[in-house]
Amino acid sequence: MFVSGTVSDAQTQETLAGAKVCVKGTNIVTYTDFDGRFFLPDLPAGSYTLEISYVSYQGETVIADTPNHRPEVTVSLEAR
Repeated sequence: MFVSGTVSDAQTQETLAGAKVCVKGTNIVTYTDFDGRFFLPDLPAGSYTLEISYVSYQGETVIADTPNHRPEVTVSLEAR
């Protein structure tokens, strides 16, 4: 199972390349690509808390609940 998604600026809706996406309580970390997309492969089935951060933006925490596989997470970060 996996979790994927997009991180963007809340005001401009422009995607954010290089945003950090962590699975809370683990050492699993990835970063968004040039298009603001991320992919976390090979996760055991379950519910995950994702912590998203980006320089000069307020961090965001979201729940990725995955009972039926393939959740798509969309996160908009607010500039500080």
